[in-house]
Amino acid sequence: MILSLRGRIQPEILAPAGTKEALRAAVRCGADAVYLGLERYSARANAQNFTIETLRDAIRYCHSSGVLLYVTLNTLLLDEELPEFAKTVNELCAHSIDAIIVQDIGVARLIHEIAPDLPMHASTQMSVQSLAGLCALAELGFNRAVLPRELSREELVAIIAKAPIECEIFVHGALCACLSGQCLMSAYFGGRSANRGNCAQPCRLPFTRKTDAEETHALSLKDLCLLDALPEMAQMGVASFKIEGRMKRPEYVAAAVSAYRQVLEGSIDPVLRANLRNVFSRSGFTHGYYDARRGYDMEGFRRKEDVTSAKDALPSLAALYAKEQPRFAVKFTLLANIGEAPVLSAELLNDNVHAAVKVSGKMFVEKSRSRMTNRTQLREQLAKCGGTPFYLSDCDLQIQENAYLPLSAVNALRREAIAQIETEISRRAAIPCDPYTHTKIVPHVAAAQKLHIRVTNANQIPKDLSGVARVILPLGIRVLPDLPSGIAPAVEIPRGIFGNEENVLKELCDAKTLGFALTIASGLDGASLAIKAGLPFAAGLGSNICNTQSLRAWRELGATDALISPELPPYQATRLGDELPRSLFAYGRLPLMLLRRCPQCGADGCADCSGMPYVIDRIGKSFPLQCHNGEYSELLACTPAYLADRQRKLAFADDLLLYFTDESPEKCETLLEAFREGKTPKGEYTRGLPGWK
Repeated sequence: MILSLRGRIQPEILAPAGTKEALRAAVRCGADAVYLGLERYSARANAQNFTIETLRDAIRYCHSSGVLLYVTLNTLLLDEELPEFAKTVNELCAHSIDAIIVQDIGVARLIHEIAPDLPMHASTQMSVQSLAGLCALAELGFNRAVLPRELSREELVAIIAKAPIECEIFVHGALCACLSGQCLMSAYFGGRSANRGNCAQPCRLPFTRKTDAEETHALSLKDLCLLDALPEMAQMGVASFKIEGRMKRPEYVAAAVSAYRQVLEGSIDPVLRANLRNVFSRSGFTHGYYDARRGYDMEGFRRKEDVTSAKDALPSLAALYAKEQPRFAVKFTLLANIGEAPVLSAELLNDNVHAAVKVSGKMFVEKSRSRMTNRTQLREQLAKCGGTPFYLSDCDLQIQENAYLPLSAVNALRREAIAQIETEISRRAAIPCDPYTHTKIVPHVAAAQKLHIRVTNANQIPKDLSGVARVILPLGIRVLPDLPSGIAPAVEIPRGIFGNEENVLKELCDAKTLGFALTIASGLDGASLAIKAGLPFAAGLGSNICNTQSLRAWRELGATDALISPELPPYQATRLGDELPRSLFAYGRLPLMLLRRCPQCGADGCADCSGMPYVIDRIGKSFPLQCHNGEYSELLACTPAYLADRQRKLAFADDLLLYFTDESPEKCETLLEAFREGKTPKGEYTRGLPGWK
């Protein structure tokens, strides 16, 4: 929450800026804060983005306009990138950036170590969906979290009411089918990692349901627009209204910021509302998950009419940011005594921005012989603040009788006072930042390699479990399977918790009572709930571990071991340090997406799918959908990964994970035997993501 320039406590409007022109549009149209990316480490690597040099100008411009500036450093990083990344953090601290937005838990650990006073915002790509997860973020040093777009109104109310840190909500822009931070689809199709900022957006291509007669876009959603929900969201305690769109043109930014500013101020121009849709949408807009809806009506794609409708709207939208808009009320006091240099004092009258300056003229005030100083003209000259964010609110003219002051001198005083007050309000103290001490990473030495098997149901558990150290079952199972001595039974916490935090915690406590001694958590939500239930946890699929700092962070959180990200190629995985045991995804259909809605069922909650549903891509490949009690779905790879014959190359891993989904019990038996014997694959398979080929 901020104290607005208009003197009211309200959520900030946070605007995207992929270019310098988009930045100007955001500021001139009334954004309270702007977020942008650098040429590296940004989840929108294909945006124009900013260099360190252009960022300095952006910081000065924003701060002199009373606007906060956040930098997105929200990609997963590799060990070799961390030294340069730390230098970037040092630069940002030197220029007093207002906050950084991060996804990688290892990156957060590094930042908190070298610059503990630098505000950190948890990217929505951290996939934190619960109050327990927000509490974990607070302990890790975060000031704010960007909550998932998939949460409903009721779920947001419950979380924000008790949140220990600020909550930021996306209110406008693109909706991904997948929970942010849990998508492997772009990497699977072409090696372009969404988590590393290079999403190729394959979900926007046609995907057809098994029941569809014609081509559809079952994985492409309409853009989000929550204009009408803004007042009630403000009442919830939302700290920031975030507009998506760092890849969008400045007219889009101008339209979105202006529209949301007008709604916060009381009403919106109907023409602007129409132009907001015209400038960019995909088959129109949706309230989507906010209204707890998950049906077919959420789906949309970029049609020809969506593209052509923008042309007529662009000129009027460009006019919205053609010049600086007045944001700061200023009081001028002009002192002019004969024989002395004139003095102009300027004081800001806004409650949340404080500054006062005093400038002197370069000439002395003369006694008028023939011309008298016209006070009306003086006021008019002092009011000429065009091209700046200031406007004259009050004017005190202390002019000695018979004093003469040329208007040119008044203009010069006004320009100098405004320049100094801009400098004053943009000045920030540097944030302390220690140098990053980069020590040589000693690669991890694995213990004798074991197998972990994950099953969808207990019937898939093979009879011969030789070489298996862990069997992972879904949470909610009511009977502890009878396993041989030495094999640890574990329960997998749902990757999509959303509004089910209390139920998940109860089931974890039940699992502990049954005798389960370990949980598998996909992120901070699950880890925090496991700790609450008094159960040890391992970091599982979705933890996105790509560097040694992340392994250390998970170990410090209490993880017993961790699954390395399937996106990390072998040559990089072998170099990871730290003593935390690690496992690799060695077999199975990779979950490419975690979806709050089922693209097949198209209902507000899953219907009877009559077996595992699927969607079909343009070349006829079928991608199964595994539904989880109607709460969320996972889109699985069309073919399984298989690495049984590559085990020598995987010797750096302590354990190999066999991830069974739709396999029959007999198939599970056969696959486990194949891994024990290192057999070559049969049938259709992949070697995982492209980096593993």
